[in-house]
Amino acid sequence: MIKYSGGYVYQLKEDYKIELKHPDWRKCNYCIDTKYIKLNFNILEIKEGYMWDGASCFPDFKSIMEGSLVHDSLYQLLRMEKLPQKYRLMADYELRELCKENGMAKILADLVFIAVELFAANAASPKNRKKIITV
Repeated sequence: MIKYSGGYVYQLKEDYKIELKHPDWRKCNYCIDTKYIKLNFNILEIKEGYMWDGASCFPDFKSIMEGSLVHDSLYQLLRMEKLPQKYRLMADYELRELCKENGMAKILADLVFIAVELFAANAASPKNRKKIITV
């Protein structure tokens, strides 16, 4: 018997660490340590082996890949209820800022931000956790 989850496209091949940009992360006194994601105030660490699905509803341009990794990991913490839902806007902000830093035109990064604000609430919901399949 095996257990697995589907829906992933990419796998991180080395540890990744970033200082989150939204100023409210510094006020966030969450210290979260999961198997693949660690958040300590405004420092996010994602461990080698973490899997994510890239940018939902957008082509996986190079300029969106880093942002999609950070965004997906923060949304995973929201789905796991390790972070309150009020942090969703801050996760969306990180996506937009990383898109711009990686060369995406500001107008397109703003459209990405608007799209996740309007349509991604369900993706952050605990009801939307990946299903575990047993065969």
